[in-house]
Amino acid sequence: MRILIIAQPRTGSTVFSNWLSKELNHHWLNEPFNSHIDFEIDKVFVEKNIVCKLIYQENRGEWFYDDRIKTTEDLLSLYWDMVFILTRDDVYEQSISKVWSDTNHKWHVNYQITEEWLQQNKKYIEKYCKELELEKIQINSFHFNQISYEGIYETGLDLLKVCSLVGISKMNYLNDLSSKNRYRGGQIIKNNKLI
Repeated sequence: MRILIIAQPRTGSTVFSNWLSKELNHHWLNEPFNSHIDFEIDKVFVEKNIVCKLIYQENRGEWFYDDRIKTTEDLLSLYWDMVFILTRDDVYEQSISKVWSDTNHKWHVNYQITEEWLQQNKKYIEKYCKELELEKIQINSFHFNQISYEGIYETGLDLLKVCSLVGISKMNYLNDLSSKNRYRGGQIIKNNKLI
């Protein structure tokens, strides 16, 4: 089965796509066009059993780095058994995560946010809130299976939806999606105390 996940940044897409590939025992392609490793990029076109996760950002996707895919339509016209669009309902939390990762040049590590940091970066966070909302409108216009960070990691409703659509009857790696594995967990530190 060929599964494509087009995700906004900071939506838990790396953990989710890795989990899905493990459940299905499929090859995991995590942002292959960002890796610039040719044999990984080629798998987007030829691999039969893959979970391929790509990031959609700044009104375009990472696949634009490859000459074989000129448009989003080119990507979507490749044969996919299933396409998921992953966004996040809480754009403010998403923006905090985006600003933190961009300013620290770290994307997959645990981190903490202080109230002072929030104040220092308030303008950047507000800027990203607007940008991410516009991107969400664009990415949702693709009209594929819409799922959200909250539906996977909080309510679990989208997790059940995904399992039903791809034929997973028993989740063997559910612990991979546990809240204890979140990079931040939504916590803010004020006066040395979590709030």
